[in-house]
Amino acid sequence: MELRFVAMSEDQAKWLAYQWEYEGAYAFYHTDVEKLGLHAFIDVGKSSARQYAVYKDEDMVGFLGIKPKKDVAEIGLGMKPDYIGKGFGRSFLQNCLSFIKNNFEEITAVKLFVAADNKRAIHVSEECGFEKRSPHKREIKGDVYDFVEMEYRFNHE
Repeated sequence: MELRFVAMSEDQAKWLAYQWEYEGAYAFYHTDVEKLGLHAFIDVGKSSARQYAVYKDEDMVGFLGIKPKKDVAEIGLGMKPDYIGKGFGRSFLQNCLSFIKNNFEEITAVKLFVAADNKRAIHVSEECGFEKRSPHKREIKGDVYDFVEMEYRFNHE
């Protein structure tokens, strides 16, 4: 799957925040606009975080957030609910890693946090070369969830 990354606009952030809705155990991933605000998806120039809308052809299929901290970046990413569970995860994540490697030369590693019960995302992340690190607890919408920190190291040749 060939993907295109573009800086996220306010309109794209609104579309994502108001239209994407995950079901079942993954419903907590759905953006609560009143609590998070659209600034969670838009780089407003007040931090080093960068947000990208990810496209396959003309369809916005995901997003990628990158927050560099020296040579390691914390990333947040998500796929459009229509693509979840249909075999696109590995390709999506590999495209995200390639984008980071090709556009952020200073980044030698990335880390992400996956819900501990999101076995599919953990499996895909491990298949792409991520290693499990420490468990974490995170509060989302007033509830506390278990997450696993995962890390990927780039081989810069």
